[in-house]
Amino acid sequence: MSDAFDADAFNRFEHHGWETNSADAYQEVFGPITSLSIDDLLNDAAVHKGGRLLDVATGPGYVAGRAGDRGARVTGVDLSEQMLAVARRRHPAIEFIKGDAEELPFPAGSFDAVVANFGILHLGRPERAAAGFARVLKPGGRAALTAWDYPQQCPMVGVITEAVRASGVVAPPSLPAGPDFFRFASESELSTLLREAGLRDIRVRTLSFEHRISSADALWRGFAEGGVRNRALLMLQPEDVRRRIHGEFTRRLEPFRSGEGFKLPVSIKLASGSKAAGEAQ
Repeated sequence: MSDAFDADAFNRFEHHGWETNSADAYQEVFGPITSLSIDDLLNDAAVHKGGRLLDVATGPGYVAGRAGDRGARVTGVDLSEQMLAVARRRHPAIEFIKGDAEELPFPAGSFDAVVANFGILHLGRPERAAAGFARVLKPGGRAALTAWDYPQQCPMVGVITEAVRASGVVAPPSLPAGPDFFRFASESELSTLLREAGLRDIRVRTLSFEHRISSADALWRGFAEGGVRNRALLMLQPEDVRRRIHGEFTRRLEPFRSGEGFKLPVSIKLASGSKAAGEAQ
């Protein structure tokens, strides 16, 4: 992906991808992985009983549901009708609405907390989204977001990125250029994002877990059917290139074999910040 890109074209690409990928593959493979950070995310956003929470890019509603269990008054927002349908089915008592993370459809000062679990990675203009998080926060409220760590620290995602790189694959011109997927693995980039949005008391920390995958085929299905960028890249390759990528993927996964499956390290960056208590809404 290029440093210079058309943010609107990239956002259209992402939106289309989340409407057409396999929601089942995402839930089965990535749902349990992205859920590992939810409690820390909610803690760092100071989500509490009775507080109003906005869950941006809610997807299937994993974060929204966990916050609802804490007694928070939750609103989930997402552009994907497919994901919103899943979220509403899973959590019928929670309000889910269609909306753009870069143009949040809420008045200033509407929420005590705003969270985005990996959502910032799928936006062409993350700075605009972060400014929106700050705008809809009440004074004294907190925002928190997560992103994947670098592939070397997070083999869960590194196995596919390294397999693609080792296969010598170049993104075809028909695949819209987009932001560096690992930009926010950098703690300084995360801090700058929140600081320039006007937030204070910024904290960035690393969450480390191990996650078990039942088989190489299960993880491959997640990348090939449940995501957006990797799915599109794989679909645009000739069959022999896909086989080469799959072979590299399988080889890189083998060192993590454990019993009948695989145990993979997961590393996540979690950043949070607060809106000044005396700041005008």
